[in-house]
Amino acid sequence: MASKRKTPRNKRESDFWEWELVWEARSLNVGEATDPICVVCVTCSLEDLFLARKVFDTQPTPSALWEVLIEAMHHPETGKPRRPKRLMVQGKQGWKRLKARLRDVGINLMIKKELEYPDGFPEWINEVRLNRESRRGFPGSRQQP
Repeated sequence: MASKRKTPRNKRESDFWEWELVWEARSLNVGEATDPICVVCVTCSLEDLFLARKVFDTQPTPSALWEVLIEAMHHPETGKPRRPKRLMVQGKQGWKRLKARLRDVGINLMIKKELEYPDGFPEWINEVRLNRESRRGFPGSRQQP
């Protein structure tokens, strides 16, 4: 009786295995300088998934970024709860301050110049902008306390 292979056999398979556990996180101001709309979004572009989204009226603190990431791991919008092996982010968005904390839970922070976006990302940003006044009726509408 042949047993099922539980681990990858070669480096190429191993790289793909790890890639499946890579997420992207971004913190962007999609509003105006005088009227910011800051969005934080955790995605898995490989699987084309939004995992967590939140809208803030100010630049989110490292604690707020951490809370969005925890939400993505424990209560993702799509898929089952899990933890990534790697979190890819762009510089100057506040994620670097979480590097030690991420390392403590086994997540490697990777700073990239460009990130992949899942389908629906531009539409979500447009929806956030259109719903600026009401702040209701769209995913990720909870505001930072």
